[in-house]
This record gives sequence, C-alpha cells and structure tokens, in this order.
Amino acid sequence: MAKHHHIPVDFGALLKKKPLPQVTIKASVREYIYLLLLTQHGEWRYDNGFQCLLWEKDFEQTDNLNIWLDQVRDDIRFSVHKYETRLKIQDVDVQRDELQELSRENKVTRIRNRLNIRVKGTVIQSGENFDETFLMFFGPITVV
Repeated sequence: MAKHHHIPVDFGALLKKKPLPQVTIKASVREYIYLLLLTQHGEWRYDNGFQCLLWEKDFEQTDNLNIWLDQVRDDIRFSVHKYETRLKIQDVDVQRDELQELSRENKVTRIRNRLNIRVKGTVIQSGENFDETFLMFFGPITVV
C-alpha cells in the first residue's frame, strides 16, 4: 500500500529523520483538496494553474449571487478534477450562509459569510465513497 503523508509536512521531524505521520488515502485526498482551495493564483511557482478562484472572488461585488456561486463551483470542480487525480468526482456543490455574531445583549455585531463546499466522488484506488464538506469563512460578498 502506498504511503500517504499528512499535510502540512512536519519538516522538523523530517530533518531529525523521525517518521512522518501517515494518513489514509481518503484523508490524503481531503487534505490535498483543502490545500488546493487555500492556494491563490501564482502562489505555487511550479504551476500557476494550481489554484482556486475563491481568492480572486473575495470581496467581489455581484448583482447575482447564484452566478457567483456557479462560477466558484465550476472552478473548484475543474481544479479538483485536474489536480486530484486519485478522485473520480461525482458532484461539487457550493452554498453560502451568513453567521451572525451576537453581543452579550443579543445584538448583531457582525455577519460573516461562510462557504460550504461539498465534494462527492469515489477514491479510485480504494473504491471508497468520498463525501466531504469544506467550511471556509469568506469576505463580504456584496450583492448590489
């Protein structure tokens, strides 16, 4: 069975020649997708395509939230399909909800946007079902 190492790599342990923590293939796929979601354009110098459109969409103004969500979903589906080849994708869904932070007096002090990104598929090597949700807090998506 192939070894799958935890992301991020513990370079301190690596330099001390200690064994690195290993994870299941399913956990490895999840960590890799999360890394892809957190990477912005040009951040990985070896491949500018290794990115997620989320960071270019942060604080963007839109007059149609559904179109915005569709663009993000399509980009995530494309990126995961291209870079996470251990997964056969069945569906990617992106939903947005607002979380209200309340003061002691139960007054709304802040509203935070949260993206719920759900990736469904099959891990090719093991045949396991993959159904994971990634929660990401996001800048204010302004609907004009």
